[in-house]
Amino acid sequence: MKDKEHITIKIADYTFGIDTTPDERACVRKAERNLNILWAKWCDKYYDQDPKSLMALAAFHYAWSFTRISDAVNANEKAISDFEQRLDEILLNVN
Repeated sequence: MKDKEHITIKIADYTFGIDTTPDERACVRKAERNLNILWAKWCDKYYDQDPKSLMALAAFHYAWSFTRISDAVNANEKAISDFEQRLDEILLNVN
């Protein structure tokens, strides 16, 4: 089995190839589909706007969402680490 495969994706009016692993392919296709759905929806809703600016806005929307999720994951990881540390302190101080 090959480690990487070359696939073609279409984002808005642009087609390009990317290399991905078979395990990542479904995620790549889902991201492609979701971005195109959002862009098409906004093109219909804001038909008087430049489609390129709407794609830029869609890209920002996804970047902002990613940042919020990443920050939440980091906060959760810190809370778990703090909890584990406190739990270790409690368990080690049992007489």
